[in-house]
Amino acid sequence: MESDGKIKVMIAVDEMILRNGIAATIASENMDVVAQTDSNGNIQKLLEDTHPHVLIISDGFSDTSGPELIKEVKNIYPDVGILVMSPLVNNTAKLKALLDAGATSCLPIYASPKQLIAAIKSIYHGQTAGCFELVKQIISKNATPEITAAQDCPLNRREQQILTLISQGMTNKAIGKQLEISDRTVDSYFRNIFSKLSVSTRTEALYKVIKNDWLDI
Repeated sequence: MESDGKIKVMIAVDEMILRNGIAATIASENMDVVAQTDSNGNIQKLLEDTHPHVLIISDGFSDTSGPELIKEVKNIYPDVGILVMSPLVNNTAKLKALLDAGATSCLPIYASPKQLIAAIKSIYHGQTAGCFELVKQIISKNATPEITAAQDCPLNRREQQILTLISQGMTNKAIGKQLEISDRTVDSYFRNIFSKLSVSTRTEALYKVIKNDWLDI
């Protein structure tokens, strides 16, 4: 939910300059920085107290954040979108680990204010926030499918269509409008997609269908 029409953002970034820069950028938009911290020691408490829509963490500088922290947060607060600011955006193994853990999106630490705001808004509105490009980067043409290629895609035609639209960055509302179905029906399709693919996020769903060559996106 929104608070006074604003997106609530919590910043858990070790580097003070980066943390202050993110906070200043957010303050210039219709968003609220509800909490800031420089370590993961009190992240869980701050999440409980502030209920942010988006959590921004840093990765690559220390051991205080990363896949394990993301897993812990998502286990307790599955609805919180997680944006990772990282200097390691060209490290596909690291990106895969972050996305597998449940990160909603990743941005380089040198991302522009415009890119940062766009990513936060995309996460809030349920889009993949550039994750599709990361998925394509992570999965090489020679990647070994998780499941034999002989197995057919478990998704029906409409579910495949919806995933294709998600890869284009469309929101639930935009998908519903294009397919002439309600937002509630779109949500129902996503629940079915997640169940059939045994995943819990859109990024994981895209990753799985592309890696297993089930969908030509």
